[in-house]
Amino acid sequence: MRNPPDYTADEISSTDIVMAIKKHGCCVIRNLISQQDLSSFLASSNQIYADFDQRNEHGELTEREQRHCYRYGILRPFEVDYRFGEDRSMKQFMIDCVMQSKLREVLRSYLSAQLSMLVPSTHIRRVAPSNRPVPFHQDSSVMGLTNTTILNFWFPLEKAGIDSPTVEVFPFVQYKIWEHGGSKSSKVLYSNLEIPEALVDEKLGLENGWVPIMSPGDVLILQSRTVHRTHMTPTMTKSRQDFELRFARREQMKDRTDIGQVQFDIIEGGYARL
Repeated sequence: MRNPPDYTADEISSTDIVMAIKKHGCCVIRNLISQQDLSSFLASSNQIYADFDQRNEHGELTEREQRHCYRYGILRPFEVDYRFGEDRSMKQFMIDCVMQSKLREVLRSYLSAQLSMLVPSTHIRRVAPSNRPVPFHQDSSVMGLTNTTILNFWFPLEKAGIDSPTVEVFPFVQYKIWEHGGSKSSKVLYSNLEIPEALVDEKLGLENGWVPIMSPGDVLILQSRTVHRTHMTPTMTKSRQDFELRFARREQMKDRTDIGQVQFDIIEGGYARL
């Protein structure tokens, strides 16, 4: 598309990021995070996945580990205290990428100073070309939070969009939940939440999909009703890792005791974890 919401961290303010999200439902901010820290993080996540791969070969994974790591490709650092570098906490580093950057003010301005981070959908993910691409969807539907506004911060740990999968997003703000097909009983991954491609073409035009090529240090910000999917082509031969964090207004999540949450207050010059 022409003039996508694509910026460098040095050139854009938190106020302008909020305006971009309100207009487009998404934006990319480049060079926000230290690549050195991300490289160290990736080295450790590679080792964690390698350990899972070895245990999987020997049939040593629990059913839950098998489902998370191989059906969905995810590691859950808010359930397991994974470490990297000089004994640094992976989960704390992920939080800091948001809360110790201009994204903190984006959260306060766009959502609230009283926040809930959604633990089940805050994780590390490995996507391989052999995986079924996640089809067109809205995060609000996937998470069963159709009346809640959520911001997703998606950080690639490796180059995404050339040899490995990235995200295709339609940068048009959406206010409603779209129709989707399939059923919960389907064995095809994500099919119960899939928005038909024909419907996306009718409403948005497939030619208007935006496929940003992203590098470690960049972040894609997605509002939870923005239509998007995994972008994967036959020429992509490499896996890609990323991590993502999702936040909502605490007030909107207070009755959802079925969803694990970490609560934050944004305060002057920083934040407090409750």
